[in-house]
Amino acid sequence: MFGDCNGESVSIPSCWKSQKSSEPAETQTDELVGVEKNEQTSESKYIEVQTDRIQEPTLSSNYDENALSTFLNRVGQKVIDEIDKGNRSKAFLSYQLPDEDSSSEVKIVLSLTRPNTAEKNEMKVNSLAWSCTGGVLALALGYPHHDDWCSHTGLIHFYNIAYSHNSTAEPSRVIETTSCVTCIAFHPYEPSFVACGLVRGNIAIWNLQNDGSETLISCNGHNDPVTDLSWVQLVGVARPNLVSSGQDGRLLIWNVSLLSGTCTIQENFGFNDLETDVEAGISCFAFCNRRPEQFVVALEGGALKFCNSSSSKLTTRISNTVAVRNPVVGDLVKHNGVVSCVAFSPYHEELLLTVGSDNRILVHSVVKMDVMREIQCDIDLTAAAWCLSQANLFIVCNNEAGIDVYDHKNGRKLAEFSTDVPAICGTSLNLKSPKYLAISDADGKAYILQMPQYFQTGQT
Repeated sequence: MFGDCNGESVSIPSCWKSQKSSEPAETQTDELVGVEKNEQTSESKYIEVQTDRIQEPTLSSNYDENALSTFLNRVGQKVIDEIDKGNRSKAFLSYQLPDEDSSSEVKIVLSLTRPNTAEKNEMKVNSLAWSCTGGVLALALGYPHHDDWCSHTGLIHFYNIAYSHNSTAEPSRVIETTSCVTCIAFHPYEPSFVACGLVRGNIAIWNLQNDGSETLISCNGHNDPVTDLSWVQLVGVARPNLVSSGQDGRLLIWNVSLLSGTCTIQENFGFNDLETDVEAGISCFAFCNRRPEQFVVALEGGALKFCNSSSSKLTTRISNTVAVRNPVVGDLVKHNGVVSCVAFSPYHEELLLTVGSDNRILVHSVVKMDVMREIQCDIDLTAAAWCLSQANLFIVCNNEAGIDVYDHKNGRKLAEFSTDVPAICGTSLNLKSPKYLAISDADGKAYILQMPQYFQTGQT
């Protein structure tokens, strides 16, 4: 298979000694031309300045120490009281100099959507509320008409505005209720707790940190639908109380314990002088921010009752095992129709703003018990609120999608805006970011508007 053999040799000629050819070449650049130029700095001068010698004045110590001590004792406490008053004042809260480049128009910055079902589309927005942080908006939904006992399921939609970067926002959470929701209110410093009033007359409180729709606290106190709801910090109370009003003519102050999950009636107020079984229902109410013992209640028919909780008198009625008290101190000028808004000024504790279906805007003085300013409008008014950036201004919304700004001192309309919504039915101003105004329209939709912050009043 294998064997030895001798192969022929093969030679390969070398190439490294082959001759190479080369030629010389030269390259010359252009001739360089040099130019000399002299530069001279500008003329300078030295100047010396000598200040005059300062003559320090000699202070005379000729004064009466006893007279000075008497003067300081007399005015010292008054000065301290004025400083404390200025420190508590909100007159310059969030104040900024007007920016000439800022927008002077109202624009929709966010449209709030909800699940698209034929049944739920018939529901309307009955109330809007911002959380204490200003980052969450809640909508209370219910059916507009009830011929009998409410057998519907109500809804509460929560929108996390802080994390919304689009022109539309869907609810981050939805809670179902046992009946239609009429009003809603967030806790003033616990952003996860929210309370709502229902058509059946009961009140429910949730802790949004818990999953599901199970209520934390359920309160039964009204015999008719709850019309308004608010958390109020009363004098001498460690935690805020929940205040509710109903069509049964009762205003209830609840003692709510969020830790134990209990809710009891602390005060039960009635507003009829006559001992009758039929009482006028309450449309809305408002407590004074600086004097929480003072509040105003708007009754059906347009009557406005100025009340003081510390001067209430006991009546012969007993309701919900709590004696009914009448806190009415006096009557304010009434509206000839349903009152849709009652609001104390955050800057002037004696001023009260009311708006009614008679298309009148009234600015009352609860000290003089009289109207300081009356404005008659030619269009139906739906809501109003005090302007937080300027103390003397307030805004009013109408059912033709218009927003007007007034100065209560002279009654002059400073600005008017139009929005691209059918009709404004409800409003809620963001207390943390006053430029944002949440509104609801007649079609059951809700929007967030960006408002101008400052308006020219023409005053120097």
